[in-house]
Amino acid sequence: MGLTTILNAKKVARKLLLYNYWPGELRQGFKDVRDDLLFRLTAVQNGLGVNFDSGKAVFSKNKRRIIVPAEILSRKDQALSLAMNFDRIFSIPDLQYSDNTVDFTKEIALMGYRVKTNYGMALELEGIKNYNRYYALKEGDVVFDCGAFHGIYALLISSKVGKSGRIFCFEPDEKNAEILAQNIKRNGIRNVVLVKKGIWKSEGKVSFLPGHGEVSSIVLDGHGKSGALTVDAVSIPGFVRQRNISRLDFVKMDIEGAELEAIEGCLDFLKTHRVNFGIASYHLRNGQETYHSLGPLFEKAGYGHATEITDTITTYAWSKGAKP
Repeated sequence: MGLTTILNAKKVARKLLLYNYWPGELRQGFKDVRDDLLFRLTAVQNGLGVNFDSGKAVFSKNKRRIIVPAEILSRKDQALSLAMNFDRIFSIPDLQYSDNTVDFTKEIALMGYRVKTNYGMALELEGIKNYNRYYALKEGDVVFDCGAFHGIYALLISSKVGKSGRIFCFEPDEKNAEILAQNIKRNGIRNVVLVKKGIWKSEGKVSFLPGHGEVSSIVLDGHGKSGALTVDAVSIPGFVRQRNISRLDFVKMDIEGAELEAIEGCLDFLKTHRVNFGIASYHLRNGQETYHSLGPLFEKAGYGHATEITDTITTYAWSKGAKP
């Protein structure tokens, strides 16, 4: 049965209005309730139908369909995001589809590659392209892709660094690493090295919350969380030494808030090496986005930096003698 046959927009709106008057702590505790109400209202407002079919959730509007794993509906924030961005997905220039259907339970055609990924990564494609706004990659460059997820950034830049270049993809989440490896192999990419480790301020073990194919993260608050695992982690300077890497040209980083520790762990290294950075810095730490703290950290190493706020927030940094 389609959700549009059982939802009443006015009732949902009234429930949502009451929710907005709850005390802050109570609202936080009922975040899933809020997201579910918003999802239902958004589905109605956008004219979306949602049906289940053999373990899949089919979002439909007019003749267009987006198919995702059914478990997305148990992740209320993701279901809401898909409902809000249904039309936007069909306008992604580098996404090819047929029969008015995008099926994220199978391989999709993205940037001319055959890849397995989720709708969220497809939506982030334009942001991924912006990592190199301040540094143009060239043949032979060595790149660290920290928080590589499904390897979409690595695929995007593989031809730019060429046969003599190397892209080291750091991804500690076992499921994401498996998808990444398949994407690289499927497309015959030979200059990518998968490293199943997290990036941290030092080498060792860290508590890690897997995303089971979605966003995962190092546990940052010092307390154990249900479902957390212990994984290997390494610092940027430590990995350079281990692999005897003679140069490091660019670091792309999207590691869910751990970017502060990652940069803290390489300040001395940066004083003697010219490395360029593009960092997703919208993650919250102590109530504020990490870009507020990243700038002062880079200044300690004598680096220049800039932060751009668009649909996302990205911090760029460079050795002052090496800015393009």
